[in-house]
Amino acid sequence: MSRAEAMTALPSMEPIRFVFICQGGVLEAKSLLLAASIRHFTGDAHELTAAIPGPADIWPQPGSATLAALESLNVRVEMVENAVAPDFPFGNKMQCLSLPTRCSVQAYIDSDILMMRDFGQDALPTHPVCAVPASFGIADESEWQRFYAEFELDLPVRRISALISQQSTPPYFNGGLIVVRGMPALAESWAECCRRLRAMPGISAEIRDRFVDQVALPIAAARLGADVLSLTLQWNFPSWNLALGDGPTPIFFHYQTPERLLRETRTADTVKAVCDAYPQARAAIQRIPAYANLLDAVYAN
Repeated sequence: MSRAEAMTALPSMEPIRFVFICQGGVLEAKSLLLAASIRHFTGDAHELTAAIPGPADIWPQPGSATLAALESLNVRVEMVENAVAPDFPFGNKMQCLSLPTRCSVQAYIDSDILMMRDFGQDALPTHPVCAVPASFGIADESEWQRFYAEFELDLPVRRISALISQQSTPPYFNGGLIVVRGMPALAESWAECCRRLRAMPGISAEIRDRFVDQVALPIAAARLGADVLSLTLQWNFPSWNLALGDGPTPIFFHYQTPERLLRETRTADTVKAVCDAYPQARAAIQRIPAYANLLDAVYAN
């Protein structure tokens, strides 16, 4: 697809505000690649916000070249503070969903994601909260019951299938893409659930230190009378478990590490097309060593 074609390939749904974390270091390159890829495939149809965590003595700040490149991509910059704890970086997510926006639909999206195609006819459901199921379950039934009881809630009857293991689990989702429609109270409910779950006696270190935001999300929604609807993996393709192979091209490819963008031709070609379309973003990305190596490899082929 040419850049001109991409700019006219507008999505079939209403405008979405995509918000992602941008802080000094490797997240600068990830944020720029994400923002440039969304602009490449959707033009200015959607609102983009880079959330910069503070204070600066805890979270490194992005450099001037990154900020200038974000501005060139028409990305608004907002400051956020960690709503959970200074030793829990995933707590920077929550306030992202309380930032001002003109859009009725907003999506928190991890910075280490690449958009690979336009939305086409893949419209988002009109549901309060949507996300892709996690790859594997994280807790047994008794643990989930204890988590919900902390908030005087009954464990939901509903079960979903984990994306990779296919095990039946209470609602549990990957935190890389969370789509919210008209739920301004979700951000604080989510943060409070994280804080209280982390303080529970007997909670596993794996959940407390790494996955509590994902455990807390369905509980936070339930406290507000909502549930989380499952999206298909095309919305948040898990590169750590699956390869594209000959399968369909996903909308969002969650690559985590730049090396995974070199595994397959489609991802490498997308990176090149995006960087060709936005040379200022490419120059800023090139300043980050790991991503300079990525671009050197992409352009060497």
